[in-house]
Amino acid sequence: MRVKRYVVDSMPDALQRIRADLGKDAIIINTKNIKTGGFLGLFSKKQIEVIAAADVNKGSTPKPAPLMAKSEIMDTLPEQGVKKDFSKGQQVYDLKSVVTRKVSLMETEVPKVSPQQEDEPGSPFPLNQGSNGSKHTDLMILRQRLQEQEVEQHLIEQIISTVQTRYSSVLLQNEQSQIQHAKLVIEEILHSNQKKQNLIGNETRFVKFFGPTGVGKTTTIAKLAAEGVLKNKRKVGFITTDTYRIGAVDQLRTYANILNIPLEVVFQPKEMGEAIEKLSDCNLILMDTAGRNYRHKEYANELIKYFPNMEGAENYLVLSLTSKNKDMIEIVENFKPISIDKLIFTKADETTSYGSILNMVWRYRFSLSYLTTGQNVPDDIRVAAPGKITNLILGEDNYV
Repeated sequence: MRVKRYVVDSMPDALQRIRADLGKDAIIINTKNIKTGGFLGLFSKKQIEVIAAADVNKGSTPKPAPLMAKSEIMDTLPEQGVKKDFSKGQQVYDLKSVVTRKVSLMETEVPKVSPQQEDEPGSPFPLNQGSNGSKHTDLMILRQRLQEQEVEQHLIEQIISTVQTRYSSVLLQNEQSQIQHAKLVIEEILHSNQKKQNLIGNETRFVKFFGPTGVGKTTTIAKLAAEGVLKNKRKVGFITTDTYRIGAVDQLRTYANILNIPLEVVFQPKEMGEAIEKLSDCNLILMDTAGRNYRHKEYANELIKYFPNMEGAENYLVLSLTSKNKDMIEIVENFKPISIDKLIFTKADETTSYGSILNMVWRYRFSLSYLTTGQNVPDDIRVAAPGKITNLILGEDNYV
């Protein structure tokens, strides 16, 4: 066996390098989070250390070695002789046998969906199924956590299968190890869909916010406006089309006065061009829309009339984490006429269930942007980083 150590920023980086160096039949025998760089413990960077192995004797079937615990495997490495690969700055170990079971690394291609699966949500992440297609019955603690978080059952099965397929049984002997390795899989799902950066980019001029009534859309816009003005030193302007809800314009005007930024109110679609022209000196325009019952498709279609094609624009869908998962699905389906770029989840402080974040990303391949954690402007908002979301889903962190 040939064993190599990698220090990477994410598991996708590790998988790519392992495939290139060791081939697709390599196995991962150890992973752990480490900190690198910095000075006297300051400014260090969080990375992942991955130990992988591959059989160099292709075409032969060596006799399996006795099952060894992870600590025994690691203790064996120095005794077998260490070579230094100076070209890549990695340690290379040559072992006759390290583990008793091979686990193929996941293929990079997205699996084709069979006709029977057309109604299932399409997974943008190549999660592995069990070799016999049956559902796994072990890893019960992990399964229970995902169910409590209301992760969709089909996705739970794929996560469980991927953890079992990718990692040897030696690494999954206890609850904490199972959770740690599940983190890597879930974080990969979220990373693989992060097509755009979480934050509002400097090149983005128009940001349109959509969502059902009562999700806290206007308050979220105020928080992002404060970030743009106070932190990023941008010239921010408001446009609102929310003339249905009593007091909606006054609420946004209050925030505009506090932040000393201009506000334009648009009552009809034909007024939008004039409003944009009045804010021509603003390099970031945040656009509020009416919170309506978006179970009715005509409301989403009505919004399209207000917004012409805008260069440098992004569309954000705002959803509340206190909503049911099936209601979120219906909302997203009814918003399909509007091309949504990113998701904002509100009311993270009012729930202990975060699985719907993973469900929405997995089903629709949306990028994550922000989570809001309370009513305070501008403080109660966080970047929805994949690592943070993963910890929330697995009960390793909270926002309260």
